[in-house]
Amino acid sequence: MKFDLIAFVLPLIAVPSVFGRMRSRYVVLSVENSTNVTAGYYSSKSSNCTDYSDCNYNGVCTKEKTCRCNDGYITFPEDNESGCNYKQKNTLTAFLLQFFLGGFSGAGYFYLDVIPYGVGELFLFWGFFFCICIFACCLIASVKNGNDDNTCLSILVSLFGCLWIIGILVWWIYSLVTIANGSQLDGNGAPIPRL
Repeated sequence: MKFDLIAFVLPLIAVPSVFGRMRSRYVVLSVENSTNVTAGYYSSKSSNCTDYSDCNYNGVCTKEKTCRCNDGYITFPEDNESGCNYKQKNTLTAFLLQFFLGGFSGAGYFYLDVIPYGVGELFLFWGFFFCICIFACCLIASVKNGNDDNTCLSILVSLFGCLWIIGILVWWIYSLVTIANGSQLDGNGAPIPRL
């Protein structure tokens, strides 16, 4: 049974464990006589391949009559009769989008077509921003009205803000790790390559 990092922070960021699909391992089918697995993706379902066209012009037919897909192409779904039919999403693009824009926009997830995760990140960041603005307005209004006893509200705002920021950072780090190691599926359920 795979132990995910998300189990540590489930109370803080339950959205990623509810939405989306995570894959537990990277499966390469019928890799025989190959020492470099990253050089291509093999399909065991297209066992009738005889030439380049049987692999959708995105791979080569091996002597074992299986398609060896070019980088970036896989046979998906696995039971598809034609090999190398699916263009994978670019992992580096997803990682860079998530690194620079993901914490507040979910851009990496939107690129991968994992819409629930992208919406979850949008909600987490902008919900936090909206709540902090409301708390700040309440604090300013109570000071203007001459109420000097704002310690409870200040402590509450600080605690809430710190927990929310920790949740955002943990989800951001978790998303970077899952995208980089290739364990995040794209929106169609297809694997993405490792970075």
